[in-house]
Amino acid sequence: MNSLMTFLGKLGVLKKDLDYHLLRASMVVIFLFFGYQKWFQYEAQALIPYISHGPLIFWMYPVFGVRGATYFLGVSEWLFGALLFAGFWNKKLGVLGALGACGSFIATSTIIPVMPDGWAASAGGFPAMTEHVAFLMKDLVLFAVSFHLLKEDVIRASEPGALSEALKAHPDSGGSFSQSRGPYSAEPSLRRDGYLSTGDLDKQTYRRIIEDYFRAFGTGDFSNVRFSSRIQFLSPISGITMKGRKDVMNFVSGLSTRVSDVNIISTAVDFPTASGVWQMTTTKGVQYTLHNFFRLDGEGLAYIWPMFDPKTVMDDPLGLLRWLRGEGYYEVAAQTDRSHLIPTNP
Repeated sequence: MNSLMTFLGKLGVLKKDLDYHLLRASMVVIFLFFGYQKWFQYEAQALIPYISHGPLIFWMYPVFGVRGATYFLGVSEWLFGALLFAGFWNKKLGVLGALGACGSFIATSTIIPVMPDGWAASAGGFPAMTEHVAFLMKDLVLFAVSFHLLKEDVIRASEPGALSEALKAHPDSGGSFSQSRGPYSAEPSLRRDGYLSTGDLDKQTYRRIIEDYFRAFGTGDFSNVRFSSRIQFLSPISGITMKGRKDVMNFVSGLSTRVSDVNIISTAVDFPTASGVWQMTTTKGVQYTLHNFFRLDGEGLAYIWPMFDPKTVMDDPLGLLRWLRGEGYYEVAAQTDRSHLIPTNP
């Protein structure tokens, strides 16, 4: 099995965003062909039982007529396909295309429960499908694909500058700000929505908080890192989000046992967001480069999203997974002297 995993890794199945681009390309092709057939009479006749019984699309026949309704669908499908195609380069256009695709497949999926002769009476009815319902079942998968593209495009369209604006509008980001009283102090006040609106720390202070977080991977001591009471950490591989200081500190502390050295490359703060690039050397001497994105509040780090450099993942995906899981690392970590990483002037 390990040989198979290694072969698949070398084959490129773990290449960054490969699945994302394949899904986008497949949706573009699907909408191209879907839209094309809408311009012919045979398709207009074939769609009559679907459109006339669609809870969300039945209105098209009274408004456009039989041919007009299929023309409308054809134009819409080509438009969504074009927007998804443009999403290869412009994620905001990709968001519009994915939204249209989601709406399209929601509309067609709602026909399934009300489709006449949709369930085979000779087989006892539901869940034995006839070809009418089977034809629509694909739309459930296509909706899931469209929703995945929507989520990914929203994330990418929001980085890095737009993410700052989006988070400023998010209720978790805090509200109005006041002058900080000290390097790590903030004066909280309770907003009407129940969240704390905390004092705005200066950029240098936030930068120091981020650097303390990076250095803690080398020392193994996260007790002095300023985590917000609402801290969340998105695991880079599993995609699981950990919440709360205890769970986050337990997780990063476990990772730190497999780190022997830390090198901070850069940090940038644009409240309420920040980013940082740093390198870690594992206790086996392997070096990884990480890009971290942060959301900040008056307490410190409120959200942490680490991303490994794509080259790191492609060069040795199984080695990275073993490091994240700690496979074969604990004994090495116990023998590693990291005292040189503890700052002399905390």
